[in-house]
Amino acid sequence: MSDNLQEAAARAAALSGYIILTADQAEAVRGPTAPGAALDPRPLQSGAWALPVRVLLDPAHEMHHALLGDLPVREVPEEEWLIEAEE
Repeated sequence: MSDNLQEAAARAAALSGYIILTADQAEAVRGPTAPGAALDPRPLQSGAWALPVRVLLDPAHEMHHALLGDLPVREVPEEEWLIEAEE
């Protein structure tokens, strides 16, 4: 495991929060990662996207750990989430 990934895993274990992604990064990781597993970043009002930091500890998402482990992690207050209109 790389030093960056080890640090990211330590952050994931010690922190409840979200990985913050750009729209391009969110598109790159969105979708199936293993049988029965997928990543689906959620939109923020700022135009950024977020994934729970715990995905760094899930081996089903290992194919994206290197990218996700280098991204910023922070708490996301409820008011920052983009509320999508129901159809």
